[in-house]
Amino acid sequence: MIVDARTLDPGAVRTADVCVVGSGPAGVTVALGLLAGGLSVAVLESGGVAADPEADRLQLAADGLRFGTVPQISGTRRVGGNANLWSVDLGGGRRGLRLVPLSAADLEARPWLPGSGWPITADDLAPGYRRAQELFGLLPQGYDAAAWERPGTPRLPLDDAVVRSDVFQFADRTAFAERHVGRLAAHPACTVYHHAYVVELRTDPGATRVTEVRALAAPGREVVFRAPTVVLAGGGLATTQLLLVSGGVRRALDRAGGARGTDALGRNFMDHPLVDGGVLEPADRTLVDRMALYDLHAVEGVPVMGHLRLSDDVLRTEPVTQLSTMFFPRHASQRDPEAGDDRADAARRSAVAVRAAVRDRRLPRLADLWGAVSRTDAVLRRVLHSGGRRSTYVGHGGWSTFRRPSRHFDHLRVLHQAEQAPHPGNRVTLGDQKDAFGVPRLRIDWAWTPDDARAAAGAHRLVADAVRRSGLGELRLAAGGVDPVVLGSSTNHYLGTTRMHVDPAAGVVDADCRVHGVGNLYVASTSVFPTGGFANPTLTLVALAARVAEEILTVLG
Repeated sequence: MIVDARTLDPGAVRTADVCVVGSGPAGVTVALGLLAGGLSVAVLESGGVAADPEADRLQLAADGLRFGTVPQISGTRRVGGNANLWSVDLGGGRRGLRLVPLSAADLEARPWLPGSGWPITADDLAPGYRRAQELFGLLPQGYDAAAWERPGTPRLPLDDAVVRSDVFQFADRTAFAERHVGRLAAHPACTVYHHAYVVELRTDPGATRVTEVRALAAPGREVVFRAPTVVLAGGGLATTQLLLVSGGVRRALDRAGGARGTDALGRNFMDHPLVDGGVLEPADRTLVDRMALYDLHAVEGVPVMGHLRLSDDVLRTEPVTQLSTMFFPRHASQRDPEAGDDRADAARRSAVAVRAAVRDRRLPRLADLWGAVSRTDAVLRRVLHSGGRRSTYVGHGGWSTFRRPSRHFDHLRVLHQAEQAPHPGNRVTLGDQKDAFGVPRLRIDWAWTPDDARAAAGAHRLVADAVRRSGLGELRLAAGGVDPVVLGSSTNHYLGTTRMHVDPAAGVVDADCRVHGVGNLYVASTSVFPTGGFANPTLTLVALAARVAEEILTVLG
């Protein structure tokens, strides 16, 4: 069932076999796995069943955040979590999210990359990935583009030893957020409590186990949840914030880390910046007609989109970070900086954000309102110069449906979604400001370091060289550009701040995602990623969540 925690008596105590904090994809996955194993589950969500501006404000960072181009933290607090915000246009009114797994090399230690290396392997993650595929309703062909080629949609003829073609598959927002949450609500052994904002994890005197999960249904209105096992399955930053404010857990981490401890909680904050890959100038304009695989299109009813990535062999041997290279055809007029392509794209992003805020009955951010209004000239110029020809961008495809795309487009805009290395100096801490419930907001210090820029530039050059050697054309940066620049510091992938490591001196959770020193506390969140690759993290997050559920069932017998 679904229960509004505000209807509970102040001081009420609720019990279950497992308490899961967070009702997004990770929380849903953990809960479904535990229910299948015969356990009772309480799922706690800080927001409501619909968009709630007041709940969304709980996630805001303290003033003065240092996060590149990012003005404020993005996300939503409601049942279903951030699945409610998946925004890629899948056609037919559907919205979704791109999904792709990490590769074997993404999980391996790279000697030149400090902090790299997961304590689990691709084989360890494989069962979780299979479960994630089932939950998202994806096809079994995997992500190698060779399995998705069809007549008229070939792969680009590149050297696979350096650069390979893969695909994204896409999950449907409504199917996941409504169908699987509905399964929880209908299960007799599960209760989803909304407006249950968890503000503290209380431990026993020795700080070895969590004894109570303290939640507030309203300021000053406490509800307590008791369970032998607790799983934190919220967003990467929200999970870190909860651990930071829970004194008993922090004492346990300090004790487990000992004198060698690196104060890992909150450190190594990573994201996936969008990096400008310039323009692909085809040697033959008709190349665009042969690139339908790299458009967002449907195969057997499942939306997919091709992209390029570096091979695992390159990652193991070259001092570079991983990239996902995506192509977006453009009309000749959009090659001219005066045509305002970047400004028009920025205006579109701002307008989408404003529209989403209005749809969700929350106040749009002033930065989005200003961005949409102040760049209207660029949008109009784009329309006039392109003669109404449709362009594409990260969240929208369809250009390959033209009978001859090369009649409309003569070059392709290139975007890289980039891996960022873990840096201990990139961190989140508790700030002085507090939210409406009295919880300290996070202070964020993030930078795209010179090392990040060098590694991404090296990866870009490998892609550009592979394209040139293939005879397809030239990958050209903007006039005067030597290295690619960051267009957006964040894709809202908040990684690394409760990193996974077998050594409690170097990490927050172990290889089973159990918090070091706290025997009954697990974390199923993107915050446990030691490194992030380029990949949108949700598929791996759900795989880890499935793995956590299996581990708990094994431990509890």
